[in-house]
Amino acid sequence: MKKNFICKRLKPWVEARKKFKLSDAHIHMARELGMNPKNFANLANHKQERWKAPLPEFIEGCYRKRFGKSKPENVRSIEQILKDKIKKKEEKRERKLKLKPPQNKSEANKHPRVGVGVLVLKDNKILLGKRINAHGAGTWCPPGGHLEFGEQPQNCAARELLEETGLTAKNVIYGPWTNDIFEEEGKHYLTVYMIVTEFEGTLSVEEPDKCLSWDWFPFDELPSPLFLSLSNFLTKNSLHDHFEGICKYQM
Repeated sequence: MKKNFICKRLKPWVEARKKFKLSDAHIHMARELGMNPKNFANLANHKQERWKAPLPEFIEGCYRKRFGKSKPENVRSIEQILKDKIKKKEEKRERKLKLKPPQNKSEANKHPRVGVGVLVLKDNKILLGKRINAHGAGTWCPPGGHLEFGEQPQNCAARELLEETGLTAKNVIYGPWTNDIFEEEGKHYLTVYMIVTEFEGTLSVEEPDKCLSWDWFPFDELPSPLFLSLSNFLTKNSLHDHFEGICKYQM
């Protein structure tokens, strides 16, 4: 399912490369520039509108103007990007298998685990996703996951944010923690919250088998039901106070 999802996202670029006879370098540059391959037809009509440059030259000119260089240092083809994504997900799966608790779940769940929640805040809004195929399915939850052995919480937050949403955190700040007991599932977590107010990238559902969608919600208009740890967080903490406090600190 994940592989098909990735292919669907990259398919327009593969089609554009073939239709407009672009090189891997041109596709790489266009993606860095944030271009939409569906708009290439309007740009590639230089024979009808002679004042326009051919599409490859147009992309090169835009790239040179934006980044001050003629081409990227390391060009990856669409096929290589796909292979790298698949390899990355397989490596993540193998890491989780190595850290998998004992098969006797009744015994393993008696020990609390450490989770890291990522509160991504922007313009008095918070990023939340609807969980599926996991404990708390059907609830709204921020990005996050398990703290791996030897990993720093801020690094875990940045990793989980990128793996789940495609966003890259530019700053990660320590926040409060919650003690969360999922009685029905027999799970116990200590959740450390990390706060991100600066990030870059395009928001996307990177793990469609775990999250149905990502959306921004105003602090005063949160969806329902909320994931247990987030609900516990909000009983003692204010999103407004944390956001305003961080903004003053950064100033």
